[in-house]
Amino acid sequence: MARKAHSGGSMPDEMLVRLAQENDDTALALLITRYMPVVRRRSSRFTYGAVEPEDLVQEGVIGFLSAIRRYRPGSAGFKTFAVLCIDRSMISAVRATLQKKQIPKSSLVSLNDDFSPVLTSPGDDPQNLMIANEDLHRLSRKIDESLTPLEREVLSYYLAGLSYGATAKRLGCSCKAVDNALQRVRRKLK
Repeated sequence: MARKAHSGGSMPDEMLVRLAQENDDTALALLITRYMPVVRRRSSRFTYGAVEPEDLVQEGVIGFLSAIRRYRPGSAGFKTFAVLCIDRSMISAVRATLQKKQIPKSSLVSLNDDFSPVLTSPGDDPQNLMIANEDLHRLSRKIDESLTPLEREVLSYYLAGLSYGATAKRLGCSCKAVDNALQRVRRKLK
C-alpha cells in the first residue's frame, strides 16, 4: 500500500527518493514534477533531428525512474545521479538511432558544455502535484493495459538497472528477446 508523503515540497530529494522506493505515490509524483523540467532541458541538447524530441523526453523519464529505483545514498547526491541516468538513457536512444540511420556522430551536440544539473522546483503547488499524480496514474494504467506480462517484467528489471544479460538469465530467455521486449515497450508507451 502506498503511503502519503508529508509536505513533500520542502523535503530533500533524497528523502523523497527513499519514500518513492517504498512505493509512496505522492513522493514519486513530486519527484517527477521537480525533475520534468530537467528532463525536457536535457533532451533539448539533442536537436539535430535523429530522434524526435518527445521520444528523447520519454527516454529521459525512463532514465529518471531508473535513477529513483537504483539510487543508494552515500556516493553522490541524487541530483547528480539522476541527471547522469537521464543523460545515459537519452544517449543510448541516440546511439541506437544513429546505428540504424547511419547519421554522422559529428552532428551531435556535446554534453560536456554544461553537465551540471540545473533544477527548478514547483514547490508545494497543489495544481502541479495533482497534474503529476494524474500523469503517474495515466502512465501506470497504460503500462497495465498495453504491456504483456513479459514486457512488464523486462521493464521492471530495466528500471532496476539490470543488464540485458542479467534480465535474460532471470527470465530464462535470450538477450535478443529482452531487447525486443524493451523495443515493444518503448513503442507502446509513446
